[in-house]
Parts: sequence; structure tokens; C-alpha cells
Amino acid sequence: RKKAVEARHKEQHAVPLTDKAKAKLRAHKKKKVSRNLYNLTVKAIEEFGMIQDGDKVLLGLSGGKDSLSLLHILMDLQKSKRIKFELGATTVDPQTTDYDPSPLIGYVKGLGIPYFYQSQGLIALAEEKSPTSICAWCSRMKRGILCQTAREAGYNRLALGQHLDDLAESFLMYAFHNGKLDTMKAVSYLSEGDLSIIRPLVFVREWITAKYANYHKLPIISENCPACFAEPKERRRVKSLLASQELLFPNLFNSLRATLLPIMHGQMAVKKISNALSQTNAKEHWLSQLQRVHDTSAPSGGSDPSQQDDEDEEGPQ
Repeated sequence: RKKAVEARHKEQHAVPLTDKAKAKLRAHKKKKVSRNLYNLTVKAIEEFGMIQDGDKVLLGLSGGKDSLSLLHILMDLQKSKRIKFELGATTVDPQTTDYDPSPLIGYVKGLGIPYFYQSQGLIALAEEKSPTSICAWCSRMKRGILCQTAREAGYNRLALGQHLDDLAESFLMYAFHNGKLDTMKAVSYLSEGDLSIIRPLVFVREWITAKYANYHKLPIISENCPACFAEPKERRRVKSLLASQELLFPNLFNSLRATLLPIMHGQMAVKKISNALSQTNAKEHWLSQLQRVHDTSAPSGGSDPSQQDDEDEEGPQ
């Protein structure tokens, strides 16, 4: 109560900022947010070895704040020449009147990077197929189109825009509905071995991409597919749950990030611990325990939150 009174008193007696001071303050905040997003993204890329010299990275660009922010951060990383890689982007248009990503065509063209715009009648096809969950079905179809586009254009990395909030939500959804300790991986290798899916924003909070998009005035495309709002969204409920807990425990997402780190690594974690235990007699015992945990948490026939596209994820219902 005392802090609230002090804050109110300070606000009432504060000297109004001039336009020049406001502009300077905004520029400072913009720079700070940009640096924060860039550093966290690069940290994840290096932690998981997501991008190596000579890689060709194709970004799945939905037009939301997350994928657009990631596009610009990857362009900044490319310009820094810290890692020498090629960058392109692709968008899947499901042909619904409530979501029109076509303005991205001119925008990405102006950025000067290769762009692949795939217009597919997914909504009409979904109405014919009548899947249990249109959102989950549409997400899988879009993921398939993204992978096919990457292969045909010669890219070996498909970058998606899921962030730390998405991974935390998927973690709880797996636990609540599937009885597993799992979440989306930072790097996923497809069975064919020619393409991997990377998520460079796994250390980034959603509010950071929101602020970055706002400060940089990115041309966000609103996605308002009616199918997405026709049924309850479990991910929204879990998001609300996490938000309420974060009010009580401000350090919540730092703790969750530490908890999720071994799961983000997937099989990589087993390999790293194997190397660490190579000189101990307990190696075989602990490796068998780790493999048992991995086998238990591996996706089975149930719903899989990791098969979601950025910003339209449903997860298990």
C-alpha cells in the first residue's frame, strides 16, 4: 500500500516530458528490446547448434508478431556474418476470408530475400474431410506444405516462431492430458534426414516479440479463422493459468525454462549426459534410466502439441 501511494504521488508530481524527451525514451526502449531479443535468439541458436555455416534456412512466416520478429532477427544475424547462412521465407495461405497474408508478398519482396507464397484451399478441404479438430488438422497440413517447400527449394533448416511461452504451455498440456513430460523441441530432425525444424525463440518470452513488433511497426497480419474460435481452446486456458501463477511467482518462467531445457534438447540431452558419465561405473545404470524416461515421454498416438504452427496451436483437447 505504501509503494502504491508513493507511486501515485510521484505520478501526480511528475514533470511532463517534452516530445523530444519522449522520442529519446522510446528510442532507448526500442534499442533495449531489440538487443534483448537478438541476444536471447542467438543464445538459443548457439546452445542447440541450430544454424551452422553453409546452412540454408527457410522461415515459416505466418505474419504474426513472432514470425515477423524472428524474420528480422535472423536478417540481423545474417548481416553480422557471425554465422554464414542463406535465409528465405515462406507463407501458407489456407484461403479463408478471415486470414489474408497476401500483403506479406510486397513486404518481404522489399526486404530482398527469397519468398515462397503457397496458396492452398485448406479450409475447404477441411470441410470435406471433417476432422475431429480443424485447427490440429490444418496445422499438420501447413507443416507438411512448409516442409515440402523447403525441400523443393533446397533448404535444410525450417525455422518456426514458437517461443518460451508456447513451450511452457505445451509442457503443461502434455502433463495434464497425455501423462508425459514433454514439449516442443528446440531442434527436430525429420526421419528422412534431409531437413530439420528449428525454433530459435525458445528462450524468448512472448511479451518481448510483442514489444519488438510494436516498436518496429511490423505489418502484423491478424489471423481470425472462424474454425479456431468455434470450440474451446485449451492452450488459452493454460496460458491464463500460467499468467495467474506468474503474478504470484514473478520468476516462474525462468524456473520453467530451466526445467524445460533438458526436454528441449531431446536425445541430445541423453548424449551429453552419456559423455559426462563415461568415466563412472554408474554410466549404464543412468543411461538405462534416461532411455526409459525418453521412451515414456516420446509422442505416441495421442495428441501432440509439438505439431502446432506458430500462433494457431491447439494441442490436446
